[in-house]
Amino acid sequence: PRRRRRQSPRAQVPCPRCRSRDSSVAFEGRDFLYGVPGTFYASACNSCGLLFQNPRPGEAAVPSLYPQDYRPHAIPVPQVVEPGPKARLLAKIPWWRRRSAAIRLEPEYIPGGTLLELGCASGANLIACRAAGWAHVHGMEVVPEAAARARATGLEVECGPVERLLPRFADQSLDVIIASMVLEHFTNPFEVVELVAAKLKPDGQFLFSTVVCDGLDGRFFGKYFAGYDFPRHMVFFRKRDLHEMLKASFVDCQYYFQHEPMDFVRAATARSRDGR
Repeated sequence: PRRRRRQSPRAQVPCPRCRSRDSSVAFEGRDFLYGVPGTFYASACNSCGLLFQNPRPGEAAVPSLYPQDYRPHAIPVPQVVEPGPKARLLAKIPWWRRRSAAIRLEPEYIPGGTLLELGCASGANLIACRAAGWAHVHGMEVVPEAAARARATGLEVECGPVERLLPRFADQSLDVIIASMVLEHFTNPFEVVELVAAKLKPDGQFLFSTVVCDGLDGRFFGKYFAGYDFPRHMVFFRKRDLHEMLKASFVDCQYYFQHEPMDFVRAATARSRDGR
């Protein structure tokens, strides 16, 4: 008789968007940035085309994907920078002000308003919002050590999966929700965005940043693209995936695309370490 294969801690999953189980492995990769051991796979859904990690780690294993030296979880160092004359002049231009706020994820201030950050890490962004005058700031973080660092600064931060914590807020109770480079970490960001829309007030703001795999660096570097960041990233968006995710629940969506030199440096370094 054949020896039964031991069950893997990573499970095959359906497409996070359309729930189809018909997918094909697009490529495999490793953790080039922090060296978490293992080989990880990006599957392409044969129904809607979405790329997602499949199989993926179970919920209990997620905190272990973030090593002790994971930079976003470092002890927060608040930075308050006074704008210079040029910045103050540009801030008077509405288009520039919107663009700057979107890229830095700085919400329009609302006196007495309530703000929530998903995946707040050790709380550096929430500390800045509190310093800017926000009366009620809350955070959610899945890694206990990072959540503890945030709480040590006096912030209200809950620890656990966003999908479980976000429903605790009443519908239409939040003025702003921020998600800084975190949507790609969720097992189902499409469901999370629906929850975000339900929890925001009708004129609420949802500010987020993420990576797209059909940008210049993604197309050029393939599996070495830094935005895949195995095994922490669960979904790999294309630009049209983001548009379709938002259009059902939001109006006045504005997109700002940008490249950073480090995106190319990290990918090139990973490729060279792989002997290419």
